[in-house]
Amino acid sequence: MSTREWSLIDLFEMGDAASSLLAAHRSGLLAALLAGPGRPADLAASLGLDERATRLVLNVLLVYGAVEADGHEFRASSELSRVDRDHPGAVGTDLDLFDHVPAFLRTGKPLLKVDGSERERSQNFVQVAPRLRLLYQPAARELASLLGPELADGPAVLDVGAGSGVWSLALLDTVPGTRLTAIDLPDVAGLLREHVAAREDRDRVDVIGASYFDVVLPDRSFDVVILGNVLHLEPPARAQRLVRLAAEALRPGGLLVVVDALAHPPYEVERRRALYAMELAMRSAAGRTYSADDIAGWARGCGLTGLRQRELPSIPDYVDALTARRIAGRERGANDRLTS
Repeated sequence: MSTREWSLIDLFEMGDAASSLLAAHRSGLLAALLAGPGRPADLAASLGLDERATRLVLNVLLVYGAVEADGHEFRASSELSRVDRDHPGAVGTDLDLFDHVPAFLRTGKPLLKVDGSERERSQNFVQVAPRLRLLYQPAARELASLLGPELADGPAVLDVGAGSGVWSLALLDTVPGTRLTAIDLPDVAGLLREHVAAREDRDRVDVIGASYFDVVLPDRSFDVVILGNVLHLEPPARAQRLVRLAAEALRPGGLLVVVDALAHPPYEVERRRALYAMELAMRSAAGRTYSADDIAGWARGCGLTGLRQRELPSIPDYVDALTARRIAGRERGANDRLTS
């Protein structure tokens, strides 16, 4: 059972607050507040809103910390501005998804398709990659510090669906002599190249602009292969194929690193995981969260062993990090199970 920090009545009250925030978004009031301060009467007049209703909605948003008041003027709170600037979805996209819930319940159809064609994927991740770097950088440093002592100097690292390169670049910063090959769609790879160009170790980074299913990789060539937040964008057969391609690229003893939002079946009782799973379904055609057991099974089938979860204090609470090692040949032992 779930342990809630609020009562059912609290949920209804939060619904009123969320509806106020959504109404502010639909009407353009939220965008106006993010752009700068304004008086309720002026905001109502410029947006064609009722002045009294505008004041009441602003008051609710003030109580919940979405706006701040300075005398008679209102502006977006610093926290709302930070979320709009740094959060992967930005405020507008998140509220559009919230607005889509009734249609999603009726049809099951997503609002967005971030996992659609290569063009659709590229357009989306060009926008979110810099935000994801900010979100995951602390956890990436923690993971690199954990893995560093397990790696010999000069490891060859492959980052599949690298995005901002946050996970692999942390290894480059931590483990002496690391050499990195990063793969992502051309437009996203272009952004990563620009970021890498400012680094002193840029000569140890090779960025490939292509679909990760189209790149032919030499077998058993890498000491570390990273799948960072990519499995949830693929349907089961393609996700399993991606794990297999990663495993085949590993040298014996090499390390597979999976970072992703994991499912906890049969029902999600953790608030953030339940919300993430629904949001993912509303912004992708086939995206889904997989359980640690799903990934463990795929890994075992590829000759990986010693699967374990890595504890990262800074990682978002709906995301997990798993690692596994490639063994020589196909033999597997009794320790070939997920451990914590």
